[in-house]
Amino acid sequence: MEPRASSGSVSRDVAPIRDVVAIMHEGANQTGEGPFTAAALESALRDHGLDGEVVALTGNSDVADAAERAALDGARVVLAVGGDGTIHRAAKGLWRASRAGAHAALGILPAGTMNNVAAALGIPEDADAALDSVAGSLRLGRFRPLDLGRIGDMIFVEEAGFGILTDLTGIGESVKQNDLAVPAAALQIGRMIATYKPAPLTLTLDGRRRRFNALHVLICNAPVIALRMNVAPDARMDDGLLDVIVYDRFRLWQLLTYLARHIGGREIPDTRVRRFHVRSVVMEPYNAPSHANWAVDVDGDKVGDCGPYGRWRRIEAHALPHALSLAALPASPKIEEQPWKTAQRAIASTLKPTPSTPDQPEVSSNPVAAREAAIETAVGQITEPPRRAARRTTLIRTLYVVCAALAVAMGFAARRANILPGDLEITRALQRTRSPRRDTFWRAVAWAGFPRPTALIVAVTTLGLWFARFRLESRFMLLASGVNALNYALKRIVRRQRPAESHVRVLRLIKEPSFPSGHVMFYVSAFGFLMAAALANLRPSALRHAIVAAGASMIALVGASRVYLGAHWPSDVAAGYLFGGLYLGGTLQFYAWTKQRQASGVKRAPSPNANELSTTPDIAPRGGSAC
Repeated sequence: MEPRASSGSVSRDVAPIRDVVAIMHEGANQTGEGPFTAAALESALRDHGLDGEVVALTGNSDVADAAERAALDGARVVLAVGGDGTIHRAAKGLWRASRAGAHAALGILPAGTMNNVAAALGIPEDADAALDSVAGSLRLGRFRPLDLGRIGDMIFVEEAGFGILTDLTGIGESVKQNDLAVPAAALQIGRMIATYKPAPLTLTLDGRRRRFNALHVLICNAPVIALRMNVAPDARMDDGLLDVIVYDRFRLWQLLTYLARHIGGREIPDTRVRRFHVRSVVMEPYNAPSHANWAVDVDGDKVGDCGPYGRWRRIEAHALPHALSLAALPASPKIEEQPWKTAQRAIASTLKPTPSTPDQPEVSSNPVAAREAAIETAVGQITEPPRRAARRTTLIRTLYVVCAALAVAMGFAARRANILPGDLEITRALQRTRSPRRDTFWRAVAWAGFPRPTALIVAVTTLGLWFARFRLESRFMLLASGVNALNYALKRIVRRQRPAESHVRVLRLIKEPSFPSGHVMFYVSAFGFLMAAALANLRPSALRHAIVAAGASMIALVGASRVYLGAHWPSDVAAGYLFGGLYLGGTLQFYAWTKQRQASGVKRAPSPNANELSTTPDIAPRGGSAC
């Protein structure tokens, strides 16, 4: 983005403010309204009367070192241009400089993905408005106090975390750096969900000792963290206190579900969440079977472990009241201004919300109702009404039911003869052109159909649909994966032998019966249902096209993969498509019936006055109940 010149914000005949150093990292993920360039930023600073220096860092250059150097060189304001990570590092550098006697104020120009710190401080994400705030603060000589938190020689701006969420964040970072780590990461997360339990620890809160059984502890200086999760709604960044949040007696899946509901700034009360406002806290964990050490992160960066075998045996955290000065005019935090904006940023390339119309009904003045209405309005921009979704689902299921009726005849034929006409010829034709690359490709296509990957895919997809508030589709995804039980029974009824090496090339020996192909049945049922759900519920968009294309590709390729690898005869594959279609047809029939019942239950809320027309917004529910 090139910040546009401010119209009327600062007159050209006003003396420019000097001693401002703007620090940006050219490799940072600046996604506010587009990436900044050094030239555009210099021009924007001049347009706002901020005639300063722009430091554009590259490679492994450290923002903290640059901020410290700028403060020591006499800068009045160090302007951090970027997201929360850039602000964290700039604050760290200014803190180091302040201990050497150089007190430069921190300025913030939000240009990141989340911009949690800016939201908590009420700094606008619009570039011109943010620069106006910095310029106004300098001209008036009014700087706001900014607290920090401290653990040893480390400081934090947003939070310090202890426990399972730190481990999960580390897994997420490994996936971000290497897409091939997704299967291993998902398996590791599944293992954590199954094994991690609350562990005992002692917290000394301003001298008072308390015992808890917790999975995670947060020490927050800011009210929002991560994906704009409003975990500490009462926290302020200028009150000289830290907010300690203890997730007491949660299981891991309960904690993940609870936190997911906070995305976008919502507040969800729960009696198991213990909150304390303190100046200092000491954490002492005990040995526990599930996790002896507690992983420690500072502003999202893992720094070690606390516990019997960790870097620290105990952790002490202290508030640093008014540790820094903030170059920004006073403003009210707007954490709850756009609760759906987080999701829009994450999938901005696929979801294009339609602009609101002037005659759109006003939302209730109740803050909770306003937040929920804003979420439902954004959801309504990408989803279809239930009536239309039900009609589409009915049409889709018909194709599967008609095609799947042919499966019964093939089952009788396969039970009588082990090799059906055309099996040998088709298999040898597919295996005629072989190479290591083809072997790798077809193995990759078939990977998702083996037991462990199948369980992993079903678990991740089901949880993803649930967290996305497609509750009905989440339940039906589990039902669609039940096709594996049908395949298990059919194989033991037909009892057909798999292709032998004396007839064709077999890359992997499998002892299970051959008819029908379990891979094909699972792909048709699971991926077919995801395609149907996308076609039924999503309006035309890049997201819907991607889901349908990916599902159709996997279904089309898996059959050839099983024959090429020598795991099945072509007739096994054909039967897999037919039986999978039969199962999917039944699933979609049930899904369509449920969807129709849901559609028939959508009614406009009655008017408080029978003689007046209702002004209640007719907001259609998502794919399932919101329980």
